[in-house]
Amino acid sequence: MLCGMNMPNRYDHLATRLLETVGGATGAVPPRTREAVRRRAVDLVAGQDPSRATRADLPDDLARHVDAVIRHAYRVTDEDVGRLTRAGHSDDEVFEVTVTAAVGAGTARLNRVLELLRGGR
Repeated sequence: MLCGMNMPNRYDHLATRLLETVGGATGAVPPRTREAVRRRAVDLVAGQDPSRATRADLPDDLARHVDAVIRHAYRVTDEDVGRLTRAGHSDDEVFEVTVTAAVGAGTARLNRVLELLRGGR
């Protein structure tokens, strides 16, 4: 079922594969950090305080980047990414955090729309 909803879809296997890949065990960013990014994305999309992503799991500079990707992705610049790499994050780490934030926010938005279509509030 797409994104955990009870609506069968011909793309379910692709959505499942994407979510498993983004949250998988291997990568430049530890799974715990990717989960903190995903939780932050879900919280921000829901209009909640994103404080559940702890400092230990998501450093402040990455949290600011995640917020920018979720709220205003079109405003993220090469200079923003450069600040992260100069702070010691590899290109792979920045990429993984960016993709995880985008997928987390997209999934949260999709689930919200599906919930509304099913009569939710």
